[in-house]
Amino acid sequence: MFEHSKEDERDLVRISGNIVASNAGELKAQLAKLLRDGAVQLRLDLAGVPLIDSMGLTVLIAAHNSLQKTGKRLELTNVCQDVRKLFAAMRLDHHFEIIG
Repeated sequence: MFEHSKEDERDLVRISGNIVASNAGELKAQLAKLLRDGAVQLRLDLAGVPLIDSMGLTVLIAAHNSLQKTGKRLELTNVCQDVRKLFAAMRLDHHFEIIG
């Protein structure tokens, strides 16, 4: 579900599968570890994510807020149309930096 690589100063995380209550805790722990390890710019590639539920949104919002408090950035890329619609409906598209 989670594949991490480093591109210059950016940590790239490829996520596959739904981000839902049953696996949100695992993703939260993995993202928290990256933040503790000093991630400055975190890009989440959501190409393999067809669905995000409220727990998944909570994890993404928490990561965004943690990074933003310290002047760091969270970027989302390859967001499918259904997830984009969810972000727009919840006005999260105004908070998350969505690339591509």
